Amino acid sequence: MTLKLKNSYSILLVLAGCLAVSACKKDNKSEQNLTDVIYITGTFSNSNIIVPFNWKKGTKTILDRIDNTRSGYATSIFIAGANVYTAGYSSNSSGREIPCYWKNGIRTDLERIDDTKIGYANSIVVSGTNTYTAGIRYNSSNKLVPCYWENGTRTDLSKMDNTKDGYANGIFISGTDVYIAGFTTYSSGIFAPCFWKNGIRTDLPRIYSSQSGYSPSIYVSGSDVYVGGEIQGTSNTSVPCYWKNGIRYDLNRLDNTDRGSISSIYVSGSDVYAIGHCINFFYISIPCYWKNGILTELSRLDNAKNGSAHSIYVSGSDVYVGGSSQNSSYYSIPCYWKNGVRIDFNGTANSSSGEVKSIFVNRE
Repeated sequence: MTLKLKNSYSILLVLAGCLAVSACKKDNKSEQNLTDVIYITGTFSNSNIIVPFNWKKGTKTILDRIDNTRSGYATSIFIAGANVYTAGYSSNSSGREIPCYWKNGIRTDLERIDDTKIGYANSIVVSGTNTYTAGIRYNSSNKLVPCYWENGTRTDLSKMDNTKDGYANGIFISGTDVYIAGFTTYSSGIFAPCFWKNGIRTDLPRIYSSQSGYSPSIYVSGSDVYVGGEIQGTSNTSVPCYWKNGIRYDLNRLDNTDRGSISSIYVSGSDVYAIGHCINFFYISIPCYWKNGILTELSRLDNAKNGSAHSIYVSGSDVYVGGSSQNSSYYSIPCYWKNGVRIDFNGTANSSSGEVKSIFVNRE
């Protein structure tokens, strides 16, 4: 998603493949009778256990886990026709996280190269009859391998150094092409942002080759490839940015001497939207979005507390952003913003934490 694809480590992510929604033509009469239906996926805490859920029209649906006494995570949501797909992972009885996705609440666990190792599914998209899920899994050397699953069959992606880690975060399908955003690790331990097209990796430029960069989200519009993320600058700062066809565009921060990050990117017509956070002078995380480079802060429950923005979806002239906002007791309350107006999720008590990790808007 992340489109969301996101999504979502967040990883998080923009929800890829939404062009298929806008490409569906309807007559004017039926279009007038349609409204935006908001689908949300995320997590909430329950007695120190993380529970994955979906939410539609105010109704929360808890997603099943391998072991319901252990945690599970929902990271990305995608709607295809009448079907709801959610990516994530679920802990087994040994506490190992197993990558999976849910279709209409039915869980499918995804295979790993070594069943004694863990894995994560970070983003999901459906194209035609095919389901694509991007994520990571540990190999026998305990190194993270970026990968994606097509209808459950895993394909591992290249890394700069096979003795180091790699991450696959957002996924987008354009025609028959599979695009995945992520980053890999140099032998020196520096993270390098990249994306893969049909398994071919393209490394993305940073400000300094000696500093890391991250790319959690990807969106393809026509022949243009947009990747959202961040790069490290001087004095331990981080700069929110996106790359268009490999050219980097740095975005403003609340304080350009401090930090910011992009978690999801979305393109609608000629407009480029990016969402994420900035750190203010008081080291508080401010959720925000950029439209064509213009920064807009998003409201929080308590302006002295943190907020986060993980996923974005644009429907017509409406901009939806999913995330969370801390209350006065420092609990994260899941929420989404529609055109900057915050709607707090009503399924989580104020004495527990939760987050919206991915949002998808369907015309129904």
